[in-house]
This record gives sequence, C-alpha cells and structure tokens, in this order.
Amino acid sequence: MNIKFSLVFLLTLIEIFAQTPGADVTCNATNCSTACPQVAGFTWISATDNTNSCIIQDCSTYSANSSSLTGLTDLFCQSCITQTQYQYANQSGSLCVNTPSSCTTTTITGNGWTDATCQLCSSGLYANIAGNTCVSINQSYTLNSNLTDTICLACYGTSQQYASNDQTKCIKSTISCSSTSGWSDSNCALCNSSTPYASTDTNSCVNSAISCTSKSGWTDSNCSICSPSSPYANVGGTSCVASSQSCGSISSWSDSDCQLCNGSNTYFASGDGSTCVQSSQSCGSNSGWTDTSCAACFPGTKIHAEVDATNCVASSVACNATSGWSDSDCSLCNPSSPFAAVDQKSCVASSQSCNSASGWSDSDCGLCTPSSPYASSDGTKCVATSNSCSDTSGWTNNNCQLCNPSSPYATADGTSCLSTKTEKILYQQLKSNVRK
Repeated sequence: MNIKFSLVFLLTLIEIFAQTPGADVTCNATNCSTACPQVAGFTWISATDNTNSCIIQDCSTYSANSSSLTGLTDLFCQSCITQTQYQYANQSGSLCVNTPSSCTTTTITGNGWTDATCQLCSSGLYANIAGNTCVSINQSYTLNSNLTDTICLACYGTSQQYASNDQTKCIKSTISCSSTSGWSDSNCALCNSSTPYASTDTNSCVNSAISCTSKSGWTDSNCSICSPSSPYANVGGTSCVASSQSCGSISSWSDSDCQLCNGSNTYFASGDGSTCVQSSQSCGSNSGWTDTSCAACFPGTKIHAEVDATNCVASSVACNATSGWSDSDCSLCNPSSPFAAVDQKSCVASSQSCNSASGWSDSDCGLCTPSSPYASSDGTKCVATSNSCSDTSGWTNNNCQLCNPSSPYATADGTSCLSTKTEKILYQQLKSNVRK
C-alpha cells in the first residue's frame, strides 16, 4: 500500500515539474478561468505569487509549428512568452508573432510596421508609408504597378491619395486621375506627363504644346486638341475660335469667319473670298459703297463705287470724276448714262456713243455736246447752229452751211437752204412773181 501511494505521488510530482507555467498577466478579474480569453488546450489559473494576476497553467504544449492551435490572444502569447518568444497573436489566433504592436486592435497602431510584419498579422495586410499602421489592401504601395486610388489613400492618406494614370505611383493631385471634370494643368501633369494640360472645358487632360489657358502662341493643332469646338487659332495666335476654317486660309472666307479670326466686326471677307479686309461694310453689300470700301474689298480691281453706291466697278476713274470719262467707264459707273460726253467731263444718257459718225439726233447732240446741240441734216455729226437742222424757218447762211454743206445758202425768207447762189436768185424771182 505504501509502495503504491509512493508511486502515485512520484508520478504526480513528475507531472507537476514537467509543466511550464506562464508568466503573470492581468485579465481584469479575479476568476482567471472565466475572465481570461479561452484558448483550446490551455488553462488559465491564478498566479501563486499574485492573486490579481493570471497565468497559463502549462505552456509546454505550444509549438510555433503546430497547425491546430486556435484562439490565441496577446494575453496568451505574453503569458507563455518563454515558449512563444513573441507577445502578440496573429489575427487568426493561430500563432504568436514578432510584430511592433498588437495585431488584434480595430486599427493597428504603433511604429515600425513593414509589409513583412503586417503580413505576420494577416496575409492581406500591408504597411502604410508612415509605418504606423497596417491596411487591408490587395498589394503593397512599394510596387510600381497596378496602384489604385484605394491603395494610395490607404497608404498615404490624403497627402497622396490618388494613383497616377499609369498606376505606377501615388501622387499629390487634388482629384482622381480617372476624373471627367475639374482638371487643372498641375493635376494633369501629375497624373500623366504625356498629357500635361487641362482641356479648355477642364473635362480631360491633353497633349497640347502649350497650356489651354494660354493667351498667346496658339496654333490650329493646339486649338483642336484643347478645344475641339473652337479648333482654329485666331490671326494673332491669342485665342482659339469657332470659325469654319483655318484663320490662315487663302480662299472661301465668310464675314463671320473673318470677324472671329480677327476679333473685330470691322473685318469682312474680300470680294473674291481670298482674304479678310478691314472695311466699313460687308463686301457682299448692295448699297452704301464708297471708293474706300471698294478699294478695301476689291483691291486692284473694282476700286470705285458706282454712282448709286450699289456696287463696285473696275472703272479707270472715280465715278464722281469731272474729267477723263470714256464710254466703258460711264457704262460701269452709271449704266443709265452709259456714254462719255464729247468733252469727257461727264456721262450722258444718249442713245448712242458721243463718238458716233452717224445716227445723230438733236436730243443726243444736246446731251453729248451742248455747244453743238443739233444734228446735221445727214445725221453724221452735231453742229453749233442757232436752230435745229430740221426747222422750216429762221435759216441763215451760217446755219445752212453747218447743217448741210451742200446747200449753204439760206433763202431770203429763211425757210430753206439752197445749193448755189443762182438757185437762190431764181428762188427769189419766183417768189416775187408769185406775189404779183
């Protein structure tokens, strides 16, 4: 009996001394078995030297290579520090790990966190740039590819919360690189150096050669990139305009395009549409023309305004000239008075040219040469008689000579012209006999 008792006592002593009790920890209660977080296979008991502390009764069965441990906590790791070597449990509660601080707080805090130590806590955690926390993201910010706004915000906070357009870095832009509005040049340059400028409507970034807010240096190429709705540079290169063609065009100009390209409503398309000119009116006007506006609209060609100011003409003299007139100029300047007077000082509404050698009438002579207002008897010229060559009275030798050189003598009663003096004497005798 004594032998049996001794054997049991000895085995008990062996078992007690084979155990490895944990270090003191505080579970904030006197009943350790209920106050401390339970860990399968391990038992909490009160510390023998401090009744306010708890210990794991036996830590010897802990193994870092075990795949069956569950429910491990920081308190367990700290109590069994001799076996665990590390004081914090990973988030799955399967292992005690060498981390800067606890893995199990709602937000991991501390300093010195790295991707490696964060992943000791959990394989889905990575350290932020400051190394003061671990964040749940799908990759490390240290990788130079596939970065997202989510990763950048988690790792850098609001200081560099957006991923570059090529996803190689986190940047200090004020909007996401995937934004469709609100762009500035600085944000564009940060997001994508190959498209460093914000479009005119700020809805995108573009690869223009100058900023879309520039006040000079514009070209059609830059305008079409910065502002597709205003694709052409104005004449001074100071802005982009919504003209229908380039401001450097040499044909097909319209008034509206000229005014857009030149930035003034005093510019109009030239008469042939080859350029823009500065004029007091549109070159397509049908009234109000002056020589000045004609010269501007039709340089070197139709430089004079018609008499009625309805058109411009290519006359060789101004339509208000007082000398130098020709039939061609008259017909251009005043179609209702298409012939030049003989003295070339005006245009007249005769029925034929004042240079004609036949077909003369008194009315035409009066218009063409007021000093010779009557047509000769044969209509070949105008003469300076005192009466019409078709009159039946008032004839003088002078008038007869002018009107009809072949009948240069006036009868005594002045009713007609005779060809010879003999004929005149006979005519006078005959008239005398008739009176007797």
